[in-house]
Amino acid sequence: MKKIILLFIIVSTMSFSLINDNNYYLLFEKANNIKFFKYGKHYYYEYFTDEKKEINGNLYYVEIRKYSFGDIDTTYIRKSDINYLQFNRITNSESILLPINPKIGDNWLENDGSWKYEVIEEKATFETSNKNYDDCILVKCKQLTNRDSNKNDEYLLYYSKESGFVGNIDKEKKILSFLKEIKLNTVEGEKIKTN
Repeated sequence: MKKIILLFIIVSTMSFSLINDNNYYLLFEKANNIKFFKYGKHYYYEYFTDEKKEINGNLYYVEIRKYSFGDIDTTYIRKSDINYLQFNRITNSESILLPINPKIGDNWLENDGSWKYEVIEEKATFETSNKNYDDCILVKCKQLTNRDSNKNDEYLLYYSKESGFVGNIDKEKKILSFLKEIKLNTVEGEKIKTN
């Protein structure tokens, strides 16, 4: 019994330490940690591959996002001393994803100048039907060039220190996506509730 309790404490501590990094972006080392999001009538989930990818001499985490309607996105992310950076394979360059220690007034551009980002609020609350996320930073992103004509021209992104990105809303404050669950140490074949 003592061994079982000790094992439970160790696993719980390891799982918690994966997400309690006191940062606003989560970088998981293993593919068995999944963030599950509600996305309108659909859903998507994100996970990192077990292997990192070297690009232009830098080592990137590989984040996979799978949508319920079949699309798959791959994002390459690394942490520098002051920012989380995202590599764009089309432009072969990096953009700031988020400052490591964001504060009101921080702003940056996508590497091709198509989007502008600005931290506009600290200690924001993101209210969802699933859970309220307190003490978030709120990042306003505005499309400058109409590069992504299929997207809105403005979004508000919420990031929490405990959970990283937790969702976004449009400029009319309509929720577009929200974090429904983080599953740690999942096993192959494990079911994720989608409603």
